[in-house]
Amino acid sequence: DWVGGQNFVTMFNKSVGGAWTSAFGRTALWTVIWAVFSTFTCFFAGFFFAVVLQDKRVKMPKIYRTIFILPYAIPTMLSLFIWANLLNGTFGPVNRTLMYFEIIKKAIPWLSDPTMAKVTLILVNIWIGFPYSMILTTSSMTAISNSLYEAATIDGANKWQQFKSITFPLVAYQLKPILIMQFAGNINNFGAVFFLTGGGPNMPDTISTQAGATDLLISWIYKLTMNTPNMYNLASVLSILVFVVLVPFALYNFTRTKSFKESEI
Repeated sequence: DWVGGQNFVTMFNKSVGGAWTSAFGRTALWTVIWAVFSTFTCFFAGFFFAVVLQDKRVKMPKIYRTIFILPYAIPTMLSLFIWANLLNGTFGPVNRTLMYFEIIKKAIPWLSDPTMAKVTLILVNIWIGFPYSMILTTSSMTAISNSLYEAATIDGANKWQQFKSITFPLVAYQLKPILIMQFAGNINNFGAVFFLTGGGPNMPDTISTQAGATDLLISWIYKLTMNTPNMYNLASVLSILVFVVLVPFALYNFTRTKSFKESEI
């Protein structure tokens, strides 16, 4: 018998699915929040450092760029494992150092408190992701003609006005398609969650649904298919939903390409 419809009823009808419906709502909301914050925090952090290092008053900007690119050069999985140990609530160096200098009296639950774990995840993602945005922003800024800034200076525009009216609009216009694809990619950013928090900490319904506090839809799908008991039916429902959400982003970017507009494909 075909029971595909029943799987959707289990996931979305609270009277039937119970814990599954609440777990889906919580995980889907966090997936959207994560995608928004992880995309724009990395973008604006990278934008900030790119603008600062373009300033002629900064000495030896190439050295600073090299230092800032290092987090991007290190394999992401390795970085996340290191951060997971640094932020360990019991023996992590971060908590131990803060307590040694009496900045805090008790350990901060970086990865064991649901809210703090989400904040930690976003902060660590900034450290890993901002170099890429910095590189893209720097390359876009170098393509802006100096004549625009010279004309603005002659008209009496200060640095902030030049940034607001020239730099930011032009860079944002060039990077908008990349931002859209980064947003779509972050919805499926399995590694950041799995290697740092493992989807934890656990919630009251985690035992029955396997969904932790920081699980994204993609990491929840992984758990449902790899952990025991296997629930391929509900994992398939989530996979279809992720596909439906990501298709509009892919189509939008596809239709914005120059080759599509010129009817070459």
